[in-house]
Amino acid sequence: MKNVGLVISLVFIVSVLSIGLGATKGPSVQYFSPSDFQKLTLSSKNILVDIRTPEEYASGHIRHAQLINLHDADFSTNIGRLDKGKTILIYCRSGHRTEAGKEDLQRQGFKKIGILKGGINAWNDANFPIEQ
Repeated sequence: MKNVGLVISLVFIVSVLSIGLGATKGPSVQYFSPSDFQKLTLSSKNILVDIRTPEEYASGHIRHAQLINLHDADFSTNIGRLDKGKTILIYCRSGHRTEAGKEDLQRQGFKKIGILKGGINAWNDANFPIEQ
């Protein structure tokens, strides 16, 4: 009987801690394969952002992607104008710049961030279309 009481107490404590931790949960960041990312780009509930340079963007980008250059002095201001209630999908050339972009999004309070693993290089390797 003593063990049953102990188990019930432990379950209660874990439940309370889980609820408390859930209330302070930080932003959700997910990394997606090109095929999963492509499906997400079809939803108007998501905002698609290409964080490459204007020259890279002009050479080919994912349909409906808006350009917000990570290296632009106004990057934080421009990214901060996006709807924080939507999932922000970001990509760059190979995936390295998305880490810096992700950190800026997190600092500004975005709660849902999706990242294309491998960037547009992986997108091209998967033979998904690009626009110029």
